[in-house]
Order: sequence, then structure tokens, then C-alpha cells
Amino acid sequence: MKIQFRNRGAPDPVTAIVAAVDDSYKTFDQTSLLPVDPGPTVSYEILQPSGYGYLKLTAEAGDSAAVAKIYTDFRDAISLFNSSGVPGMILDLRVNAGGADNLSAAISGFFTSDTTLYEYQSFYNPASGQFELWPLPIPHFNPKTLGPYINPKYPNGSLFTEPQGHLYSKPVMALVGPRNISTGEGIPMFLQRLPGNKIVSFYGSNGSFGIMEWWSIYYLYPPPDDLYLRYPVGRSLDKNMKIQLDSDSTMHGGVIPDIRVPVNDAVIDQLYIDSTDVELNWAIRELNSMLGIDEHNPGTTDVILEEIFPNPVRSSATISYRLEEVAVVSLSVYDTYGKLVKTLVDEQQSAGPYRVRWNAADMDPGVYYFQIRTGKVNITRKCVVL
Repeated sequence: MKIQFRNRGAPDPVTAIVAAVDDSYKTFDQTSLLPVDPGPTVSYEILQPSGYGYLKLTAEAGDSAAVAKIYTDFRDAISLFNSSGVPGMILDLRVNAGGADNLSAAISGFFTSDTTLYEYQSFYNPASGQFELWPLPIPHFNPKTLGPYINPKYPNGSLFTEPQGHLYSKPVMALVGPRNISTGEGIPMFLQRLPGNKIVSFYGSNGSFGIMEWWSIYYLYPPPDDLYLRYPVGRSLDKNMKIQLDSDSTMHGGVIPDIRVPVNDAVIDQLYIDSTDVELNWAIRELNSMLGIDEHNPGTTDVILEEIFPNPVRSSATISYRLEEVAVVSLSVYDTYGKLVKTLVDEQQSAGPYRVRWNAADMDPGVYYFQIRTGKVNITRKCVVL
């Protein structure tokens, strides 16, 4: 095959010939459409010098012993972060093959003190030709026995996220991607519904949240060089009985990032030349921004930014902040793609409280970010315009 390409910055294209080689299916045997991570299912550390907790989860699957270990490892990480007083956490789900719904719902319970609906499960009934709610109780995950249990107070066909006794209540930045599939998407879905958390990534999650059973397998090639398909036989529904997360016919679905990290030439260089984890660095910067931490001089701040009020915004809102010292202040509004929408303040101001009125009557509905910058900090807050 003849391929013509041009390197960045080069004036002329290059032509190359690529030849196919018979390797007796060696590379085929090494491939899988499943997003398998060869490392441990749960790994965690406290990042330095930021002091943020980093927790990576690559699946919620396995036999009863494996599922129990995933849960206890995750619980131990949360306990370490709480006892160490880490001010924020990064949950890495970029490569996650999914697994058990009840484990995903239980893991989500480490971030809430309320019992909340995780999903209703609906399955296709060939007799009626319709999708119907599962007519029996759904087993939940018991944090004490590390196994399934039935809670009779829940409606048939429902799965709830329950508090797990170890609550992490500080801000969480979740990283997702196209290799974040199935129940692995349920955790960032739940986190995104809670205040103070954000999804920071290049792309959204896979959008394959349909429910599969072990028997839903269709072999295209038999073992040992097997290639097979598994297909969903059930739907995950939200509290309004609407399908959640699954991509639709236009390929819209999955967990959509609150902050979409740009992919440009500079980022490509950082990824593949400098071997830099760009998404992780963006998550750290976002936590610094939310907490008012100067990356170059941690612990110093010259401004205290309040939340916008009201939020959601209908026609106008007030942004309040206090300067601890004289500073050059820039207060701006951005859309979800990072495009500047409005500059509200750009001047030197004395120490003291300030209230800025934002007229949003002519804004398109959607999510916006207002950002305040001074000589020491850069703080961002999210709001919704109705």
C-alpha cells in the first residue's frame, strides 16, 4: 500500500510503501476488543508535591473473591486519603472493562451520605415484544459480608447506591475515555451528579452501558483463535425511566467531560514525545483552581471566590469575591470549549469585598465557567444557564 504523509513543519510530503507480512496470526492472538489493563485492578497513591489522592480502577469484575478484593482495596484507598487529609482526589477510569453493576453502585457510595437510585433494570421480554422492568429484587453489595444481599425495601428491578461508612467528601476529578465501558461508566456518571466533582478528559466514556448476560455471546470464530460478540439484553434506566449513558443512533452518549482537555500539536508533543500524562496534569490544575492553590507557591491566596448566585442562572446572577490585598483582577466567563464569552472585570482593585452582576439574558442555555485570576491564583467555578 502506498501512503503519502507530511510531517508537521515540513514543506513537502513523503511517500512510503507499507507491505503486509504473514505472521501466522501472532499479532491477532495478542489483540482484544476489551479494554484490558495488565496492571492491578485497584492502585493508589498520594501524589507529590500536590498532595492529592490518585486512585486507578480498571474493572469491577471477577469471581466473588476478586470482587471482594476490589471493594476492600478501594475502601482502603479512601481510608488512607481521609486519614491523610488529602484535599482532593483524582479517580482514573480511562481504562475500565466494567463488570458487576452492584459493585459499581457500592463503590459510588464512598462519595455520598445519601441512599440514591443508581438504576432501574429493564429487559426485553420476547413474549410481549417489549422491554419490561425486572420483576424480582436486584441483589445489592453488602460491605460487611462482601457479597450480595437482598434489601426488601427497594422496588423490584431497582439498584441503589448506599453509603459505605467511609465517606470521601472533598472534590473529585474523574478521568474517562473511550476505553471506559459498561459499569465502569456508572461511577463517573454518579460522581458527575454530585456537587464539587468534575470529569476532566480528552473524550467521553464509551457509552456502552447496556446490561449483558453471560449467555449473550455469539462466536464469529471458535477457540482457540476465538472472536466473539456480546450484546446487551437489558437497559439501564434513570429515575425518569429514561435510558442512561448508552449511545444513541447518532453516537451521542456516555459520560461527557465537564472540562474537555484540548487535543492540539502542543498536547500531541507532550503525550508522545515528552511522555506526559496531560489529562492528569489538567485534573491537578483544576483541583488547584477550585481550592485556590497557587501551583508555584502552595498555601498562598489573595482572593476568596464565592459561588455564583443564583445557580442555575435564568437572566442574571451575582458573582461575589473578597480580595485580601491589592491585586490586578481578571474575572471572565467561558463556555465548555474554553472560549471566552465575557470579561466582567479587568483592573487593579483594592482589598475588600466585591459583587459583580452578570447579565446572562442573551446567553444560550448550557454550562459555563466563570474564572477569576490575580497575581497568585486562578479559580474556576461552574454554572448553568437555563
